[in-house]
Amino acid sequence: MGKNYTQDVGQYRKTRNRKTLIRRCAVLAVLIAVSVAIALGSDLISDIYRLVDSKFPITFVGERLQNFARSGNSFIAVSDRQYMIYSDSGERISAAPHGFATPLISLSGENAVLYEAGGSNITLIENRKEKFQKTLTETIVSADVSNSGTFGIIVKDERYLSAFTVYDKGGNEKFRYSCADQLISVKLAHDGKKAVLAALRSQEGILHTVVTGLNFSKEDPTFEFTVENSICLGLYKTNGGWSLLCDNKILFFDDSGTLLKEYELAEKTLAWAVSDANNAKTIAVAVWRQGAYRIVRYSKDEEAECSAFSDEPKAIAIADGFSYALTDSNVYMFDKDGKEKNKAALEEQANAVVAVKNSAYAVSDYKVSKVKF
Repeated sequence: MGKNYTQDVGQYRKTRNRKTLIRRCAVLAVLIAVSVAIALGSDLISDIYRLVDSKFPITFVGERLQNFARSGNSFIAVSDRQYMIYSDSGERISAAPHGFATPLISLSGENAVLYEAGGSNITLIENRKEKFQKTLTETIVSADVSNSGTFGIIVKDERYLSAFTVYDKGGNEKFRYSCADQLISVKLAHDGKKAVLAALRSQEGILHTVVTGLNFSKEDPTFEFTVENSICLGLYKTNGGWSLLCDNKILFFDDSGTLLKEYELAEKTLAWAVSDANNAKTIAVAVWRQGAYRIVRYSKDEEAECSAFSDEPKAIAIADGFSYALTDSNVYMFDKDGKEKNKAALEEQANAVVAVKNSAYAVSDYKVSKVKF
């Protein structure tokens, strides 16, 4: 009995020492990883934490997801019931009901404006928290927000066809511009002191896009030009200027309205994306070209074509030079040179893809999943 007891104790001590050694090795491995991350940069630290504490996939029960996007250093999700803020790892930070039937959202840095086209209410979100709600006396068409918190709203105007009103981050009106054309899109400068508007003008049954530059310290527009026989699909801010995506053209122009570069889009645009809504250096479009689907990337300097793929794209995304194409069954990843780098099969169908650095997220009506390449 004593002999067996001694053997049991010895065995217990060996097992305990082995477990202690394993724990110490694990701790040492983590410390080494964090030390290397500190040496290489904070982005790698975030990646390590995401691997350890990832909350993805995010599942939505009893509500339907309308929008999922990157907002500064976090994500914002908008369902048919509420809006929610999530961390990098997918952990919910906050949530609040919005009361909109068909919510739309515009983002800039950590700021967001939530509204409904055809409605009259807006919600301003600043630094992950709701700052205030505002009810207008006019019908909203579109809206945008700046990094400074200034926001602008396109509304229907009784006297003119449409108008654009600018508010400071306290909700006080500071500028108004009325227009006889149908304003459809607005993009504010980062400092909230300027904006560019896009409007549709019909002449002899043909639609043209009219682009107008505004400085809120001046009554008259700083520039205006017309893109004939073109319909605006998106208006974006870039470094030192702006970019405009139409159904048949892409334009890059500076703060004075001077054209820097123009591209003709010969093929039908199937999907499009920008590298960053606050700094859209690159506009990517998905097209059918030369017997295959391709992503073509445009900047004010060059046009670059990605490798061909066989599945029809439902949505595309671009971030940090990497491009992604979402199809019914796959997500394709292309590197900065446009070569196919990875391909991942979807576990279930998705409607959209969101790109953050070298990661992609597949978005469906009820789930957001990190794509596993």
